[in-house]
Amino acid sequence: MNYKNIYTAIIAVLFTFFPFFLFAQQGQSQAQGKKEYPKGTQVELMPGASELIGDIVNGEAVRKVKRGISSQVFFKQGLTLMYCDSAYQFVQRNNIEAYGNIMFIDADSTVTTGDTLYYDGNKRYARLRGNVVMRDREKIVTTRFLDYDLNTKVAHYFNGGMVQDDSSALMSEVGYYNVGTKVSNFRKNVRYQSPDTQLESDTLTYNAITKIVDFNARTNIRTRQGVVVADRGSYNTVLGTSVFKGRAKIDTQEYTISGDFLDYDKVLEKGIAKGNVEFIGKKDNVIILGDIGKYDGINDRSEVYGNAVMIKPSDNSKDTLFVSADTLIAINETPDTLEMRVKEQKTVKNEKGKNLKIKESTGKTTNNSEEKKEEKAEEKKEVQITPKKQLFAYRNVKVYRRDFQAKCDSLFYNIADSTIRFYYDPIIWAKNAQLTADSIRAELRNNVIDKMFLKEKAFVISLDTLKQFNQTKGREIEARFRNSEIRNVYVKGNAESLYHILEADSILTGLNYIRCSDMDIFFNDSARLEEIMFRQQPDAKLIPPHEIKPEDKELKDFRWRIQEKTEQGEVLGIHAANQYKSGELKGAKLIIEDVFKVFLKENTLIFYKQNAEKKDIEGKFFVQLYPKDKNDINIELRKKGYESIEFKFPSESLLNSTAKHSISLPDYKVLRMAIGQMGDKNKVIWQKLYIVK
Repeated sequence: MNYKNIYTAIIAVLFTFFPFFLFAQQGQSQAQGKKEYPKGTQVELMPGASELIGDIVNGEAVRKVKRGISSQVFFKQGLTLMYCDSAYQFVQRNNIEAYGNIMFIDADSTVTTGDTLYYDGNKRYARLRGNVVMRDREKIVTTRFLDYDLNTKVAHYFNGGMVQDDSSALMSEVGYYNVGTKVSNFRKNVRYQSPDTQLESDTLTYNAITKIVDFNARTNIRTRQGVVVADRGSYNTVLGTSVFKGRAKIDTQEYTISGDFLDYDKVLEKGIAKGNVEFIGKKDNVIILGDIGKYDGINDRSEVYGNAVMIKPSDNSKDTLFVSADTLIAINETPDTLEMRVKEQKTVKNEKGKNLKIKESTGKTTNNSEEKKEEKAEEKKEVQITPKKQLFAYRNVKVYRRDFQAKCDSLFYNIADSTIRFYYDPIIWAKNAQLTADSIRAELRNNVIDKMFLKEKAFVISLDTLKQFNQTKGREIEARFRNSEIRNVYVKGNAESLYHILEADSILTGLNYIRCSDMDIFFNDSARLEEIMFRQQPDAKLIPPHEIKPEDKELKDFRWRIQEKTEQGEVLGIHAANQYKSGELKGAKLIIEDVFKVFLKENTLIFYKQNAEKKDIEGKFFVQLYPKDKNDINIELRKKGYESIEFKFPSESLLNSTAKHSISLPDYKVLRMAIGQMGDKNKVIWQKLYIVK
C-alpha cells in the first residue's frame, strides 16, 4: 500500500478546511469587519501537490502550494484547468497566484502557457505574464503580457504581441483576440505577414475564419504584384480581393492606380476605381485621369470614364500631349498576346481550307498549296511581332499640344509608332493651318508632326502674313510638315487650290485659282507658296488684286473654325481648375511651402514638387512630431520631447518631373511638426516648422 499517496491526500483535505478553522477562532468583531467579495464557483485545489501550507495574510486565509516530483499543482474551476509549479490560493477572494510552467486550459480547449498567472475565480479573469503562448485550433498568440476574460472569450495583450496561424503572422503593440468568434482587433504599429503579403497599419481587424482584414487607418499592403496604400477598407488574404475606401493607391512596377474608392482582385488583376481616378503607365510615361476607371491586368487594358484625360509627355520632356474624351481606353498588347491572335487567325484559315476541294486534274496551284503559302506568311508575321500600345478615345475628343490642337468624335493613338487617327468630323490646327476631312491620320517623328493624311472631303486652310486664307481641297491630301509648319501638300483627286500671291510677304499681287485631278504644292521656309506641280492640264486663272471679289476668296465648303480651337485648360477640364482639387491632394491642406510643398490630409503628410529632378529627392527627409501628451511616445523619447520619422523618397515616386510621396502619421495629437530634408553628412537642406492650430 502506498502510504505516501494516502498521506498526501489526507493533508490536502485537512488544509482545505484548515483556514476556516482558523477564522472560527477569531473574534466576532474581526468577522464583522472583513471584506466581502462577489461569489463565484470556487476554484478547487486538486490532489497532487507535495507541499501544502495554510496561513493567514492580512486577515485572509491563504494556501501555499508546491508541486510534487512527478506532478504539478493542479487547480480546477468547472471545466477550466490550471497547472503550475507553485501557487498561492486566496480562498476567500477565490483568487490564484501561480508561478512556474503555467498551463491554463479553458473549456473550449484553448491552452495558454506562461511564467506567472493571476486568476480571479469570481470574475473568471486571468492575467498571464512572462513567456505567454495561447493556442487554439486556429491561432497561436505570443506575448509577455496577456489578459484573458473567460466570460467574453477575449484575450488582450498591451505591450507587444503576435498572432499566428499556419500561413500568416500578425504583430502589434496592442491586440484583442476573441477565442469564440476568431476575430482579432489590433492597434499601434500593426504588421501582417504571409508568404506573399505584407501589411502595415495602425488599426485593423482580422477574422481568422474568413481570412479578411479590415482597417480604418492609413494602411500599406505589399504583395508580389506591388504596393497598395489606402485609408480604410478590407482585404481578403486568401482570394486577394480588396475594397478600399478613402484615398487609395495601387502601385506596381508597370502602373499606378489611385482613386477615392478601389475594388481590386489581385489574382484576376482586375480593379475598379471611382472618384478622382489617376492611372499612371510607367513604361510608356502615360497619365490618365477621370471619374471612373477599370483595369484588366491580364489583358493590360485600362478604361476611364467621365472627365477622362490622357497626359503623355514626350520622351525629351519638351512637350506634352493632352487628350480628353468621355471615354478613354488604353491597351498594351504584348508579343505573347499578338502571337496568340495570329495563331488563332491561322487556325481559322486552316479550318476553312478543309472544306475546299482540291482540283487534281489541273496543273494549277491547288487550295492546299495556297494554304501552305499562307501558313509561311503567317509564320513570318509571328517572327516580326512587336508590342502594340494603343489609346482609344470616344465622344467629344479634344487634343492639345503646343504644335497642334484637334477636335473629333473618336480617336485612335498607336503609341508604339506615334500614329494618331482622327474620325468623324475631325479638325486639326497646326500653327497657322487648319485641316479637315472625314478622317485624318497624323504621324509624329521625334515627337513632332511629320505627316498628315486626309481622306475624303479633305480641306486645308492656312493664313498668310496678311491674314488671308490660302486654301487647298481634294478627295485625299497628304500634308508634310517641318518645324510644325506645312511645307508640302500632295492632293489626289478633285484637286482645287486658292492662293494669294504676295511680294515680300506684304504686297498682294494676285489670287491664283487652280483646279485639276492631282497637284503637288511646295512652300518655302517663310510658308510662302513656292511651286505648284500638276499631273494633268489644269483649269487655272490668276485674278489681279483690283478684280478680286468676296466670292473669289473662298472655295466651296470653306469654314474657318478658329473659335473652336482647343486650349490646354479646356482639354484638362476640371483637372486644370486647381491642381490640388483632384487626385491624392484633393481636400489636402498646404502646411509648408519650401523646396517641397507639404500637404496635410487627415493622418497623412504628402510631399509634392513639380519640375523635380532626381537630385531633388536625394538624401533623407524627416518629420519631428511634438506630442500634446508625451506619454504617447516611447519612454526613451520623452526627455527629448519629440518623435522623429525619417524616410528616403522612393525613386518611383518621381514621374513626369513631378515628385510625390506620402507618409502616415502616428495616431496621437501633436502640437507642432518640424519638417525638412537632409543632404550629405546629414546637413539640413531645408526645414520648416508647422504649428498645429
